[in-house]
Amino acid sequence: MKRTALVFLLALILGGAAAAQIGDTPVGNTPVGDARVREALEELELNYEIDADGDYKVIVEFEEGGRSQVAIINSRTETLRPLEIREVWSPAFISDRKLKGKVANRLLMDNFERKLGAWQILTNGDQQVAVFSVKLAADAAPASLLTTLEAVLTTADQMEKELLGTDDF
Repeated sequence: MKRTALVFLLALILGGAAAAQIGDTPVGNTPVGDARVREALEELELNYEIDADGDYKVIVEFEEGGRSQVAIINSRTETLRPLEIREVWSPAFISDRKLKGKVANRLLMDNFERKLGAWQILTNGDQQVAVFSVKLAADAAPASLLTTLEAVLTTADQMEKELLGTDDF
């Protein structure tokens, strides 16, 4: 099911694990995220917050179905030869134990259907978290960031609804 009308709301502060971009130094206790992300989000007129690690949090409220979903845009980037890449991701499922084969297989099957991004399993202590992630150029144009956000948010929300039937993220 496609979600066409998105209304971006002020983000919740969630825990993150990335550092601020080099050159973006916190002022006092105020985190500073990558200015390129901030400029793109402001050009798109999207509301956001910056977490303690300097990552950007955006929450979407879907007009259809009354659901919402959070996305995280990492300020920290990585390089692959000449490419500078950042990750945009959204959680869909948390388990207090290893994912069952049926759930893991469902995520793998869904990966095949995606034009952009893939499912990943992150481990946090005893918990496993299924997140949908897209890695894109760190200096991506605002329109590319918006397309990425829409793909990440709708994919994670659809899988959360399918697997859990809840709206926790």
